[in-house]
Amino acid sequence: MPPPITTTDACDGSALDIRLYPILNCLLKHTIQVLITYNIIETLQFMQKTVTPISVQASIAENYGELSVALKMAAGFAVKNSVEIASQSFQLVVAEIELSPSSFSRLARATSYQDYDQLCEHAREELASSTN
Repeated sequence: MPPPITTTDACDGSALDIRLYPILNCLLKHTIQVLITYNIIETLQFMQKTVTPISVQASIAENYGELSVALKMAAGFAVKNSVEIASQSFQLVVAEIELSPSSFSRLARATSYQDYDQLCEHAREELASSTN
């Protein structure tokens, strides 16, 4: 086996086999691509969580076709009873429609809200702005 062709271009000044450069270059490019892709995905996920939809009703309408039957029932209730969503406790709302509490939590996440509390807060803001 021939002796390695070396250089002292390594970061720590040690000898590095030049024949490894293509492999290291490929690994470096791949690592950079993974980091960039991960950062883009992470940024998009953050943006999705922080952007509040125009209105509760618009968010539900935009996502309605993708909702399950139970979520469509919860969505119908939320659209028809936005004042109750904005003003009543979670327990009262759930008892009124006779759906599981998780249905409203899943509805909130399926319509671009972090959770049901954020959906309710947005409904309260809409109600306050409509009465002013």
